Amino acid sequence: MNVSKKTPIGVWKPEIKSLSEQYGQDFRTTWRIFKKINQSRLLISSNHLEYLTPLHEAFQFLKPKKVMDFFKNEDLVEHGRRKIIFDYTLNNPDLPVCGFNELKKITAEFRTYLENNRSSLLKKGFPKYVFSKSRFFEREWAKLYYTRVPQKVRSIKNHLFGRKYIYRWSSEMSSQLTDELGESGRKRIESERGKIFDIKTSIMDSIIKYLGHKNSSQFWKDSLDILTNALSYADITFYLEVDKVYRKRIENIERIENTEVDFSLRRFGMEPGGISDIFSLVYFFENEVKFGMWTTLSKLRNNFYIKNKKKPTPRFESYFEILPYQGLYNQFLNFYESYFSLHDQSHTLWEQYDKRVHKAVDEEFSVPYTYNIKRKHKPYLEIHLKSYIEQIELSELKSVQKVDWPGTRYELAKHLRTLKEKGAFKSYTEAYRYGYQTYTIKGKPIQSPDSLKKAFESAANKKLTRY
Repeated sequence: MNVSKKTPIGVWKPEIKSLSEQYGQDFRTTWRIFKKINQSRLLISSNHLEYLTPLHEAFQFLKPKKVMDFFKNEDLVEHGRRKIIFDYTLNNPDLPVCGFNELKKITAEFRTYLENNRSSLLKKGFPKYVFSKSRFFEREWAKLYYTRVPQKVRSIKNHLFGRKYIYRWSSEMSSQLTDELGESGRKRIESERGKIFDIKTSIMDSIIKYLGHKNSSQFWKDSLDILTNALSYADITFYLEVDKVYRKRIENIERIENTEVDFSLRRFGMEPGGISDIFSLVYFFENEVKFGMWTTLSKLRNNFYIKNKKKPTPRFESYFEILPYQGLYNQFLNFYESYFSLHDQSHTLWEQYDKRVHKAVDEEFSVPYTYNIKRKHKPYLEIHLKSYIEQIELSELKSVQKVDWPGTRYELAKHLRTLKEKGAFKSYTEAYRYGYQTYTIKGKPIQSPDSLKKAFESAANKKLTRY
C-alpha cells in the first residue's frame, strides 16, 4: 500500500501503530509526525516502493530518537527535494549514467540487440530477449508499437542471450488499446512496423558514427533526412496522434494507486518506441555529444562514491543512511548543487531541441500539392518529447503547494540571502533555487532562480550609483 491523494489517511493508523510499537515510540506522536509527512507530499512521493512510508525507511537507518527528531524539526519539503535527487541519481540502476566510452559500447550493443529481436518486434512489438547492459535503453527504445498488452512480464534464463521474456497477455487491456487505436489504425501499425524499425536502426547507425567522431554537427540533419525520406506529413501526423494514445495508457499504468496493474509491467515500461520516442532518442545522443549530461553526472557520482570508499554497486541504500555523517552529507550537498547546474544547462538545450522538432514537423515533411496551398491552415501537432532529466522535476518538485510572497522579487531575494547567511543554505544559488521552487510573487510564478539573483544585483547596483 502506498500513500496517494485518493488514499484516506485513516487507513494507515493500524500500520503506524504497529510501527510505533515496534520501535518503542508513542503512537500519538508518531501519528502526528506521519500526518506532517503526508502534508509535505513531496517526501512521500520520492519514497522507494520497497518501503511503505518514509517513516519505515528512516527507522531502517537511523536510531528511533533521531527519526522522531528529524521529522519533528526539519523542513520536510527541502529534504524531500534532496531525497528525490539522491534516489534518482545516486541510488537508481535505471539511469544511463556511464562514461563516454562505455556509452559508445552500450549503443553499439543495443543496435545489435535490436537486430537480434527483429522478428519478435515486427510480430508483437515487444522484444524477445532482455538487454542486460542497460535497462534504460531497453525501456525507452526497444519496443515497436505493440497492439497486444501484457498483464505481467517476467524473464527466464536463456542459453543464447542471457535472459528471455515471458509475456502473459491481457485480453481486456489489449481490446481497450484496439478500441482506442481503431481497427484500421491497429492494422496499419502492424503492417508498418518494419518501416519504423528501419528508421530506428538507421538512426542508431548514424548515432554510432557520430559517437565515434564525438561530433554532432550533422547529426540532426542526418536524422531528419532519414525520417523525411521514410515518412510523409500524413504519416507523421498519424503516428504522433497514435503516440498520444500510448502516452495516456502509460500514465494510467504508472499511477501508484493503480493496483490492477502488476508491478512488473511498471518496471518493464510501456513506451511504444515510436516516432516521439525516436525524436527523444536523437535528443538524448545529441545532448551527450554536445554537452555530456549523463557522462558528466557519471564522473560526479563516481567521485562521490570514491571519496566515501563505496563503489556504485553496492550503492548507498537510502538518503537517511547518509544523514548522521556531516562530512558525507556535505559532499552530497556539493553533488546536489552540481546536479542542478547540469540540469539547468541540459534543460536549455532541450527547450531549443523541442522548438526545432516542432518546426521540422511543420515544414520538412512532404505534403500533397493541394494541401501545400493552405499550409498555414495545417493543425498544430502536439509532440511529446522526453528530456529524461526533466521527468523528476515535473512529477515531483512542481507538485508542491507554493507560498505566495506579498513583496517584490528584490525583497524575496534579500530574505533568501539572509537565510543563507544564517546557515539555512550552503550557497546563494541554493537559496535562490529554494525561493524559485517554494514561492510565487503576488500570485505569479517566479521565472527562474536566476531572476531572483538579477533582481537583487540590479537593486544593489542602483544603490551604488547614487553615491
